[in-house]
Amino acid sequence: VGKFKNKDKNGKEFWESDIIGELVKIDGNEVMSAIPVCWWNDEAAFAVDLSFIKDGSFLELLSQNYEGMEIVGNIHSNPELLK
Repeated sequence: VGKFKNKDKNGKEFWESDIIGELVKIDGNEVMSAIPVCWWNDEAAFAVDLSFIKDGSFLELLSQNYEGMEIVGNIHSNPELLK
């Protein structure tokens, strides 16, 4: 069972293992970003797993800079979003 606290821009509650995203422009094309949500025990809060941009584990609190994002799937049903 996942834990929840915040809501995305559509009012849907975040759960551990969700994937959040937003449309971003890359080389003039709109692309949906995809960032996995996890539970950070040390902070007792939801975080985003940004390890794909650094070596090793790198977490950032979900409450920081992610209010405009929406849930686009989850790691179990939509693993292709993270490729």
